[in-house]
Amino acid sequence: MTIWKSLTIGTILCLATGSAMAEPMRTRLTRDNRFPDLGRTQLSLDLRYEESEQMVMDPLNFAMLQDVDRYELAPEVRYQAFPTVSLLARVPFVSVDPDMGSSQSGLGDIDIGFAWLAYEGIFTYPFLIPHATLHLDTGSERKGLGRGETGFTLGATLGTRRWEDIIFNLDGSYTIFDDSDNVAAVALSIIWELNDKLSVHSEGRVTDEDFGPDDDTPYLILGGLSYRPYDRLHWTVYGGGGGNGEPDMTVGFRVTYGL
Repeated sequence: MTIWKSLTIGTILCLATGSAMAEPMRTRLTRDNRFPDLGRTQLSLDLRYEESEQMVMDPLNFAMLQDVDRYELAPEVRYQAFPTVSLLARVPFVSVDPDMGSSQSGLGDIDIGFAWLAYEGIFTYPFLIPHATLHLDTGSERKGLGRGETGFTLGATLGTRRWEDIIFNLDGSYTIFDDSDNVAAVALSIIWELNDKLSVHSEGRVTDEDFGPDDDTPYLILGGLSYRPYDRLHWTVYGGGGGNGEPDMTVGFRVTYGL
């Protein structure tokens, strides 16, 4: 086991079990209608570990699959510039550890974007959140740290509440890339609020991205929980996996503090 893997998994387990409870999870694959107060800033730290398969060429120029471990540590900043508009920035630091070849570490692809609470019902549901993200080509594609091209995502999340404590978020998005094919994605999140501090959730996403010769649809399924011990502090732990180009396994921890 590498040092990166030991630190990542150990940190996730320690943070996840360090509190006796866990609170409403804020979603990873869709947008949520929890916005900071006007002029306020939220700081987050997202720690993620993924296992996936990657197509490479062997010395005889034959295609083959190899296992790749990916570790990501990403500080995030969210600023409420207008009453219904948040500005977002995410700066990931990535390490990849393939079965073949040497490990690589460095800056990943930076994301900059915004989310707009275009509509919200009188009791905060239903809601509509259009969003846009610019994916900067800052990570090295040769080292496996980035995609190797700039992308721009436009999307929207529609959310509603049912049975008092169940929330459904449906997101559709379309990403335009400089060189490769554009990608459409649909994601659904279901949040069960157990009380005002604790919730559990499940999420799923499918895309039409082409990862190889197979025509199977890439998919990702996640589950997790969230806890808010104080008004300004919130943490989330999640795990899951997918197939057909998505990570076989992913586990992560995210902590947010409001200034």
